[in-house]
Amino acid sequence: MRIGMRKLLISIWPALLLIGSGAIAADFTPMHIGDKFVFTAHNSVGGTWELKYSISAAVVSRASSFTFKSYYMLDELAAERWYTPIIQRSTPDALYRYVGFGREYMLFRNAPVGTKWTYTDEQGRTMEGEILATNETVTVPAGTFYGCLKQRTHCPSDPGNTDWFWWVKPGAGCVKFVIYDYTIVPVYPPWVYELKSATRTRPPW
Repeated sequence: MRIGMRKLLISIWPALLLIGSGAIAADFTPMHIGDKFVFTAHNSVGGTWELKYSISAAVVSRASSFTFKSYYMLDELAAERWYTPIIQRSTPDALYRYVGFGREYMLFRNAPVGTKWTYTDEQGRTMEGEILATNETVTVPAGTFYGCLKQRTHCPSDPGNTDWFWWVKPGAGCVKFVIYDYTIVPVYPPWVYELKSATRTRPPW
């Protein structure tokens, strides 16, 4: 199934070329082929589960005749079911997600408190990002992370005004996120995800 999905991605995104080894990732959210991340999760009624990611390939997109952007493909395994891979890239101060046909949006950014931006996600929704804090201490099963950015992502078009809160450690990546989604029935938010383990092929700095 995963091989078929990858062939489908190649067929609908002809601008992308899979390459055998990854380019050097920028330092905001380091990524390398073979990295694995596991998050523990729970909701407000005591449900628990795990969310797993692995970086399976490096990807290059041609932005212009002389400009290329390096992405990484994240396979997501949740509830023992494979989902569509996530394709994203990091710069020194932001994380971008690729949505196809040369289009991407900025999901995370390293910026002062109060910085705001908007983007259109894969579903065509207008999303609002905002930096709420830049020096949070977060303790999760994987350890304690200092100097984390806290970011809010808001979807004003959802009936329940869906919110995501993210804690990102510059140079390491996302260590915690919380989702308040009132559009799903039955409603059991918040869903809290905390980094349990990170297996990296190279140090993240």
